[in-house]
Amino acid sequence: MKRRNISLDADTDALLARTGNASGWLSHVIRERWADWQNALRLLESEGWKPAELRAACDALNGACAPPDIAYALTTAARLEGVARKWEVEPKRWRSLVRGIEKDRVIALAVLFISREYWAGNAACHSALGEATSGA
Repeated sequence: MKRRNISLDADTDALLARTGNASGWLSHVIRERWADWQNALRLLESEGWKPAELRAACDALNGACAPPDIAYALTTAARLEGVARKWEVEPKRWRSLVRGIEKDRVIALAVLFISREYWAGNAACHSALGEATSGA
């Protein structure tokens, strides 16, 4: 087992203390979150999503974390198409991706998992989406 010192906000520390097995619980959570976004990325890539399209989706979601928010945020972004232009995604393609999310909850959740890691500042996720990162 490797030791690592981390700093936590007081509220996070209090929650972690309540788990009863902070190291074991935290290890489980980290492994689970890692698997979630990695599997989501593979699924979305297999569905034809490109890194710029995923960055646009993350940008449009802007930290939204509930499935109903996904369709609303991306549909609004599809109407405005500003996010698509920003990330150089063709408006027609953007509308198609949004329709896919509206029709398939698995795709919607996969986008959510990617967005969650993107906004959490996961450098590996940013790198997978083709963004330069400073590392941690």
